[in-house]
Amino acid sequence: MDQIRSQVDRLSELTDEQISALQDQIISEFESFESQEPTAESVDAMTSLADMLDAVRGETKQREMAARELAAQAAEAAMRVKGSDEEPMEGEIS
Repeated sequence: MDQIRSQVDRLSELTDEQISALQDQIISEFESFESQEPTAESVDAMTSLADMLDAVRGETKQREMAARELAAQAAEAAMRVKGSDEEPMEGEIS
């Protein structure tokens, strides 16, 4: 659990693949606690894992939104450079 917490603390430094693996680890660890008889400690651990999973999913959504925004900006720039609103250059056939 300490390894998971350590990775969550540095989410922004992790690659997408590492984040996916971390998400799988959290779910696996959660299911391990879930299969046990509930105790105060196990429920506390499950709650912590759920909080960490929320953070991981939030980071994933943030990255997806940033990627979409970058793609939109790239498409806009490409349209400005190569857009169809251009007049044909001299000697070109439209």
